Amino acid sequence: MEMTFAILQYLLQRKGGPGTVRGPESQGAERIIRRLRCPRAGQLPPLSPEPDTLFLAPAETGDGVELWVPEGADGTGCHCRVCGEPDPEQVLEQAAECWQEADAWENRLASMILRHAPFEQILDQGRQYLGREYALIDSELRVSFSTPGYLLAGMAEEQEEGGFGQRLSSELSQSLLLRKDFHEAAQKKEGFYFLPDYTEAKLYCRNIFVHGQYYARLLCRMHPGESVLSRGEEQLVEVFGRYVELLFQNSLQSLKRHQNDAMHQLCRALYAGEKPDPAMLDMALHAYHWKQSHSFRTVLVTAYGQEGWQTQMEITLPFLIRELEVQWEESCAISVGERILWLVNLSRTEQESFFSRFSLFIRENVCRAGVSAAFSHISLLRTAAVEAEAALRLGSRIHQTRWYYLFEDYRLAYCLEAMQRELPASRLLHPSVRILRDRDREKGTEYVATLRAYLESQMNMTRAAEKLYVHRTTFCRRMDQIHRLTGVYEASGEQLLAIGLSLKLLDEMESKNT
Repeated sequence: MEMTFAILQYLLQRKGGPGTVRGPESQGAERIIRRLRCPRAGQLPPLSPEPDTLFLAPAETGDGVELWVPEGADGTGCHCRVCGEPDPEQVLEQAAECWQEADAWENRLASMILRHAPFEQILDQGRQYLGREYALIDSELRVSFSTPGYLLAGMAEEQEEGGFGQRLSSELSQSLLLRKDFHEAAQKKEGFYFLPDYTEAKLYCRNIFVHGQYYARLLCRMHPGESVLSRGEEQLVEVFGRYVELLFQNSLQSLKRHQNDAMHQLCRALYAGEKPDPAMLDMALHAYHWKQSHSFRTVLVTAYGQEGWQTQMEITLPFLIRELEVQWEESCAISVGERILWLVNLSRTEQESFFSRFSLFIRENVCRAGVSAAFSHISLLRTAAVEAEAALRLGSRIHQTRWYYLFEDYRLAYCLEAMQRELPASRLLHPSVRILRDRDREKGTEYVATLRAYLESQMNMTRAAEKLYVHRTTFCRRMDQIHRLTGVYEASGEQLLAIGLSLKLLDEMESKNT
């Protein structure tokens, strides 16, 4: 282990022995120590001592032993005193023992990772050496590991049989997800302090990153009344955190189904527009017991978040992804930017209760979603994702109070939107609709509304008149005027379709202007 002055000072203080360690934590507390020296009585340290050497000598004034590291090139040095009546050689022996124990602990961690020791045994090494209660909470808010005394009653839900890690209780999960500082902390590369809602004791935390992505958080519970850890103990937690990181980088501990399995990789490839290798497609489907002939839906889920929260990829999305796959086992969810793309196998999912359960999930987690039409081959995932995105975009604009939107309900709106990508709606209006619109503006007539009711009533004048609350004779006179102006009675089926679409475009134009 790279021994620092702060770590050695903390270990001597923790070990106890012939005296009490006292001294301020200076800026040089992170200085690396490579050797210990104890000059004999009457000897003085060399005039130009090595800056990485810790010297021990009797205190010049009062009792005790002075420990110091000379100033380095940056002008910083370190100093503390072991009070009482120890002699320098006793303290030297004690410091050497602390150093050896720290080296042995680090070697055990490295060895256990190399020989792929059980996950829990490796994580337990921190408890055996650090002597604090701690837990490892992953990005999906599961308790991957905790010391016996860390979890309080009600903090975690019952672990599912065969599951990996307990989940934090729903109440606690929602409480954390609503805290901006909880999300922002996922960006921190250094250790930090956090005060949770469920206890008065602070936590000292160290984030775990795997291949540059936030993966979990190591939480060390502080004792009541403690405001900060000593710098040396913080550095020991950092050493432990680095080995936990190494453990996950070498072999991710996860469920049988996880974000890097064949199905999740297949979904990412399909979403990116790639043509999957047939062997990869078969392997992914076989692992989930799915078939190419099964029916699917694609759902695009977006989470609400305040402006400035860089949270979705770090905390909220992994949590929601995990919840979706837990509640609907026959599904696969991946993150796409700041949204979730969720593939549901309808052939293996109870469809009668699907939307009621999904609606409840969306409301409870304060999300919105677009849902594609059903499709019969998984290779159509990319096309279905476009449908889901269109449903979410159009639905959020047209029906703002809804929680989720089906593409079937917005297919016509999508077609109208696509029609206007190159030409404005005003240029796409059928000439007959333009004539009627202009006459309404000039004379105050209601020819556009009359024609719309006529077409929507499948050209049944009686039903159309009832729809507008006018007498049938009045309606027939209006239609005669419309015929004289536009010749609509002689219009072909193709022309009637164009007129119907034009009326829809006109609706959109007028709604934008109001």
